[in-house]
Amino acid sequence: MLKPLILFVLSSVVTLEAVSILRVLHSDELLETPSEDTLEVEEELPSAPEWTKLCGVYASEDLDLLVERVSEDTGVEAALLAAVMTKESTCRPDAIGDAGEIGLTQVHPRVWTRQLRKQGFIESEGDLFDPETNLRCSAHILGGHLKRSDGNVWQALRRYNGAGPKARKYADRVFATYLQLQD
Repeated sequence: MLKPLILFVLSSVVTLEAVSILRVLHSDELLETPSEDTLEVEEELPSAPEWTKLCGVYASEDLDLLVERVSEDTGVEAALLAAVMTKESTCRPDAIGDAGEIGLTQVHPRVWTRQLRKQGFIESEGDLFDPETNLRCSAHILGGHLKRSDGNVWQALRRYNGAGPKARKYADRVFATYLQLQD
């Protein structure tokens, strides 16, 4: 019976002591207006990833910058590249799909190696594990699908995945991510 009473009294003393400390810390006498020298400029803080924000632990500023650079170089929207990368591998450059697809955007080597070699994008399938090479290959593939689809992003995504009901479901999911990343 005495123990709960002692604990109550001690917690009350600690609470009163904390309130007193807070009052002192917030008094007008101790608060100073920061000078321009002590103010941090918001731009100096690292920015949160923009294109890889849906990639969890694999999100990174470096990957965001790579998406931007490949987009600028190829003309394929950064949001589209990022949506494919997010849905295909959750931004993991070492990802390998069930059917042997490789890298960030899960380029299928059995389907694309010959053309990508001919175009000078890769020398071997292993090159697809390189994030920049993989994104450039995906931009090349998506760019071709966009041309054949008259710029229709959903149709290009469906073609990227193949044909049939699974490809339509894939296009729906990736297109939703594409729209989300545009916001």
